[in-house]
Amino acid sequence: FFFRALLIHMYMHATRERLLAVGVTAAMVGALLSRRRVAQGLLALSRLASSAAASPTAPLSGCLYRYKHPSWPAPLQAFESPAAHAHRKYCVYIGGLTDGLLACSYVEALGAALDERGWSLVQPVLSSSYAGFGCSSLQRDADELAQLLRHIADREEGDAEFALVGHSTGCQDAVTLLRTAPPELRCRVRAAVLQAPVSDRESQTVEQDSDGSRGRLLAEAEAKLAAGEGEALL
Repeated sequence: FFFRALLIHMYMHATRERLLAVGVTAAMVGALLSRRRVAQGLLALSRLASSAAASPTAPLSGCLYRYKHPSWPAPLQAFESPAAHAHRKYCVYIGGLTDGLLACSYVEALGAALDERGWSLVQPVLSSSYAGFGCSSLQRDADELAQLLRHIADREEGDAEFALVGHSTGCQDAVTLLRTAPPELRCRVRAAVLQAPVSDRESQTVEQDSDGSRGRLLAEAEAKLAAGEGEALL
């Protein structure tokens, strides 16, 4: 398999079937879960995300910079903490829908804990961040994240390792990145932590549609698709 370990940290509602549903085959799951020694070493990283919320938070200092693919019309941004460090390991934190910087209450504590362990925290601002959701795709997110990893690796002259921490829809971004990124980038990813993973489509089936608005929007969306207007915004 193309990356060394995938550590899955899920809440109680998440199951093995959810992992299979996002495109990771049963054989891949078995191979990943058999990496016990690596997983035990990475478990401390996943626990940071679940326990840091209880820790006192402090302002998160860092460096804000741009990264860009030559084909993009404009650059994107990323915030890297701490501001000055000698780390060569980078934890990329990917938030969910409408998220951007400081997506969850534990991010500051996570950054401090990572720094103590020799990791830098990187928070990208993607095209889909904040109000950009619904105008992008998982693949576009993955492509932008791949460019961020490439930017950091080039800056470090190839001496960089990565971990991905996805929150909510950010978990889907992390899995998509690991499925589609070029091999030279995938081989640098040492861990992926899926914190509070969701299926946006499935979530709609467990929420009440008391006023019928979801049904009306679904019918309108299906009509747009049938008319060849799949890119229209509702």
